[in-house]
Amino acid sequence: MLIGLDCYEGLYRSTGFENVPVLPVFVTREKMDGNQQTLSVASKGNSSPTKRPGSQLPAAALPLMSRIRSALAVERPGGDAVPVPRDRIVLVTLGFPKFSETFIADKFLALADRGWDVHVAALRSDASQWTFFPEIQTRGDLRERLHVSRDLDQTLRSLNPKLIHFEFGSLARDWIHATRPVRAKTIVSFRGFDICHLGLDDSSFYRRVWKEADAIHLVSNSLWKTARVRGCPPNKPFFIINDAADEDFFTNDQRVYREGLGTAERPLRILSVGRLVWQKGYEYAIQAVNRLASEGISLEYRIIGDGDQRSAVLYTAHDLGIEHSVKLLGALPKKAVKGEMLQADVFLLASVTEGFGVSVIEAQATGLPVVCSDADGLVENVADGVTGFVVARRDPEALATKLKVLTRDRALRQRLGEAGRERAGAKFRLQNQLQQIEQMYRQVVDVRYQARQMSQELLAEDPPNYPRDEQQVWQQEATFSEP
Repeated sequence: MLIGLDCYEGLYRSTGFENVPVLPVFVTREKMDGNQQTLSVASKGNSSPTKRPGSQLPAAALPLMSRIRSALAVERPGGDAVPVPRDRIVLVTLGFPKFSETFIADKFLALADRGWDVHVAALRSDASQWTFFPEIQTRGDLRERLHVSRDLDQTLRSLNPKLIHFEFGSLARDWIHATRPVRAKTIVSFRGFDICHLGLDDSSFYRRVWKEADAIHLVSNSLWKTARVRGCPPNKPFFIINDAADEDFFTNDQRVYREGLGTAERPLRILSVGRLVWQKGYEYAIQAVNRLASEGISLEYRIIGDGDQRSAVLYTAHDLGIEHSVKLLGALPKKAVKGEMLQADVFLLASVTEGFGVSVIEAQATGLPVVCSDADGLVENVADGVTGFVVARRDPEALATKLKVLTRDRALRQRLGEAGRERAGAKFRLQNQLQQIEQMYRQVVDVRYQARQMSQELLAEDPPNYPRDEQQVWQQEATFSEP
């Protein structure tokens, strides 16, 4: 029976023979003789197996081989076990599209344009959000790939994908069971709030995700460390792919770094972009702005975004007596956001928790110097003293100090802004991110990758008990590259 799985490579690698040249093979089971199995080996593209009479798998390795084989293959009606070819990828999210999650829409659009059979499964869709995404709204071929239903189980069964990507860990926690009937590979993304503060009082909050996801994706190294604290096994396959800015923000528009800021004639223009939620730390940002105002610095603090903490943000501004200097602009389309960034002098983000910060990348891409907190992935996003300033969380005095420095030093603002544009262009472009995402998708669905990961997990779970000389026999199977 043709097994048709390139799982040998994973088996060899998992035993520690990292430098052994491995020939990808198809393995055919010839016979079972007691505790040993005689194999025939054929190179890819060679339909005639080459007999290797003396080549045998150690007895202790057979159960492991069997478990990997059964997990990676399904039975055809004819009886041969082969991987099932499927090409479809489904992105699973709570709502689509959303102004606060433009990165999902950008990825969906880009993958579709690159030829991927990519679909979106969303539990809901708000008609008011479509105005922010005309590039998707006007394309019927993309609208047909959006599947909105509260019955995610049925949606996934009808789409029958090869890979399912949960865009947030919290969503995967509730719905990862829906992937079982379709036998698809599963990736779960953690972007900040889902791993940093949800379920902190429950040590088993993500236990099912750690167990059932084939791989996890995180937007920063900081979040991987947090995932480990939250119980993610160290051998769980993971990918760190940073957030990115759309190419529209990498502009050649000439920014003017002006002198004489903070006066009535030319107030300092501070900008924030982000949902009006407690995670963004607007209370500390407004306190910092108030400190500047109390020192006689004329300013305007403009905030793009909406959310359930709008009243709290307004109250803080009124309570401190600077309501006339704080402007809440609500949600704006991408073009308007870019326009605000080009008119601003400094970008401010006082988050208490932040996975990475797409808006911070966008600000740097337009040459805008940044002042931000050290929340989670922000320390990887902004190079302190190079593209902006990073200060401790919940410290409005430190934020105000850096804002004041930038107000008075035009040359410093220009140096940080230009360095930010260069760094964002080199590290955080959407095209670079897409290439990494495509590589992640290909790797997770590749059967050899699956075999490597599964064999490592099974060996860690139940280490084989056989002597080194039998391991050597096993290793020698890898040398069958010539007749």
